[in-house]
Amino acid sequence: GYLDIPLMVRPGSIIAIGNQEDGPEYDYADGVELRVYEPIDGVKTCASVSNMKTETELTVEIMKETNTILIKTVATTQKAYTIRLINLKASNVSEGTFNIDGNDTLLSCMGSQSISLSLS
Repeated sequence: GYLDIPLMVRPGSIIAIGNQEDGPEYDYADGVELRVYEPIDGVKTCASVSNMKTETELTVEIMKETNTILIKTVATTQKAYTIRLINLKASNVSEGTFNIDGNDTLLSCMGSQSISLSLS
């Protein structure tokens, strides 16, 4: 599928990856993984996930300040989602749970949150 094709991603990008691969019609916000690539110091990066009716269900804002990343999410539902910080390892997270997966930090989230994390 399309996940097997190499993809060039610009620094400061957030790409939403859905949890279904068997068709285009599904609940996009349920179980979505937001992949964050090389946040840029002092630059706010935003992304949103809409439902099938084009209503926004999840919005994420990311801001990097030196060795701290601030994440604010606004969700209209209580669906689970993850935020994967590509090639960034966190040492401390203010809210929620996180795991280190290889070189990435994986945050497990639900609903609206404000998270501050320190990078190793």
